[in-house]
Amino acid sequence: GFAGSSTRPRAASTAPPAAFVSLLASGELVGYSASGDEVGRVKLGGQLVSPVSGAYIAVIDERRVAVLDAEARPNRLALVDLEQWAVLRRSQLPSGSTFRNLAVGPRTGRFYVAGDRPTNQMTAFGSPANVAVLAVLGQDGAVIRTAVLRDPEPTPGPGAPSSCAVS
Repeated sequence: GFAGSSTRPRAASTAPPAAFVSLLASGELVGYSASGDEVGRVKLGGQLVSPVSGAYIAVIDERRVAVLDAEARPNRLALVDLEQWAVLRRSQLPSGSTFRNLAVGPRTGRFYVAGDRPTNQMTAFGSPANVAVLAVLGQDGAVIRTAVLRDPEPTPGPGAPSSCAVS
């Protein structure tokens, strides 16, 4: 860690709780100040078995972030308080899909999670085909709707979007 780091939660203040947060392969969310000092950490789930690139963290406001726990089966969405370094709520995502991208609607506060789901179809190379999927959750964490974003790919590989954003 950085010099002067601490794993204890810091006291509430008027300053932003963390200038930077990082999700470690150990399943911990760690926050750092602008000077690089660790300001807190919270365990979210198990160790990441096969980390895959994606947008697993979305800023809600200066005191809260949403974190996608892609190792949980089914996947979960955790709402984390950055002042207390505690999980406020965990929401279960639709089963059967692997979600790797997360965005928060700036006006609605809804959570948008994108990923992929295997199908019974096979690619031209004989491997299972995946469809790209989206789940929309309300501020309370309840699933509002799900949608298929793209039909199965004819070539092997994940069908998940590589990134997502909400305007």
